[in-house]
Amino acid sequence: MASNRGKERENEDETEDSACRMEPKRIMEALPRDDALLQYTTRKQAHVPITITLKHSADIADEELAVCFDLIETSSSADYKTSSGGWHPDAKKEEMIDPQMWYLLARRTTRDDPVPVKAMAPILPSSQAPAPVIGFLSFMFTNDDDPPERTVLYIYEVHLAEEMRSCGLGSHLVHIAETLAKRCGIDKAMLTVFTANKLAIKLYENLGYEKDACSPADRVVRRRVIEAEYKILSKLQIVA
Repeated sequence: MASNRGKERENEDETEDSACRMEPKRIMEALPRDDALLQYTTRKQAHVPITITLKHSADIADEELAVCFDLIETSSSADYKTSSGGWHPDAKKEEMIDPQMWYLLARRTTRDDPVPVKAMAPILPSSQAPAPVIGFLSFMFTNDDDPPERTVLYIYEVHLAEEMRSCGLGSHLVHIAETLAKRCGIDKAMLTVFTANKLAIKLYENLGYEKDACSPADRVVRRRVIEAEYKILSKLQIVA
């Protein structure tokens, strides 16, 4: 579930509309630490309780960033390597600390965290060090490429540790990001996914995402359809 949005942003004007540069305070207030959405219980195994934290790129710890990068490299570097753009670790790390980037970090719940009501698995003991990151979603509020320009939620990455896949956590992280966007008055969500990542495409389609008008078109060569390397998907949301 990887994004090529960084590739597209290289061609954008650095004087991007200030409307999408939302104040961090407004974003944090739209998803307070005690929000019920930030507690989740997995749908398989022993119903593992998960605590999710919203962090700005300027506040994310080096150790957290390193784990996020490792998750990207483990799950998506092969797709990058077979694409025309290739895999460039330094460029990816630079993108990850973009001043407009935000993170939803998922961890096993500890005794220091609010305990979800439906948790059945043991809660991890208290510790001075936070539990390790086992999954994350990164996003920005940026401009839609397709006129008329408007601020959209752009989901960059969704990656989970192997043991956390297929338990509903990825869908929940997307739901949190969408809800946050709605609370900030944003009615469109977008993301980029490699065409080869069929499982991710199916997940996003089940969540209501469709191919966006600005998604690259497939090519026809000698009566053979050659699919674009990636798809841009989007979803219109109703903002109350």
